[in-house]
Amino acid sequence: ETEIKIERAGREQHNVGLIKAELALDSAQAVGYDQAHAVFYKTMRDNHDSYHGKPDVYQQFYQELDVSRKAALKQVLGDDKFNQYVQLADKYELGKRRK
Repeated sequence: ETEIKIERAGREQHNVGLIKAELALDSAQAVGYDQAHAVFYKTMRDNHDSYHGKPDVYQQFYQELDVSRKAALKQVLGDDKFNQYVQLADKYELGKRRK
């Protein structure tokens, strides 16, 4: 039942929440973290028609947009927390398609 709820809400967004919890952000960092991800996912949704059914185009678009997200996060989190974020993003496989 838990897995079904996660899949319905979105595995990646669930993992973004897990990363946020592990980072133990202060209130200002948490707001900036949420805003950076909200903009990222809104842009992804708004451009869905461009990459739907085209996994290679999706991956390229995701990676290009992720550069902006990471730049915003680095500014909000600072170097130490940002480096921790990058490691956790890799651990939770953000941007990787599940098979």
